[in-house]
Amino acid sequence: MSLNGTDKKNVAITLKTAIHNGGETETYELVLSGIQIFKNAAVYLQFEEAGENGAIKTIIKYTEDEALLMRSGAVKMRQVFRPGELTNGHYESIYGTLPMVTNTHEMARKISGQDHSEEIIFRYNLEMNGDNLGLYEMSIKYREEE
Repeated sequence: MSLNGTDKKNVAITLKTAIHNGGETETYELVLSGIQIFKNAAVYLQFEEAGENGAIKTIIKYTEDEALLMRSGAVKMRQVFRPGELTNGHYESIYGTLPMVTNTHEMARKISGQDHSEEIIFRYNLEMNGDNLGLYEMSIKYREEE
């Protein structure tokens, strides 16, 4: 999916993920550059990250009712977030394709007037190939690059 919107800006992105499974918590943080686009009442974020087996291009489409996370490259993934609903997706890597089920508890977009940043927050349980991977808390904070 290629995005060519008229309201487009370069953004600095901080992606934080905490995964709670049993008594364990794993946390990850990435600082990236990307693009924010407004198109048809949706906010799109596009960025690229380096993976173990090559680059991974990520696009997030966020609307008030639903969000879609798509990855392509070394990993192919499609994940849908709809609060209060179970949604199906898939994760494909060099090892094969696995079905995913996402149970979204919270999804929000916050705009801060103080530092002119925006943040998209997801809180969800993830099941992959029938296994419960835990509770995920993901925060994507971004603001226009100077």
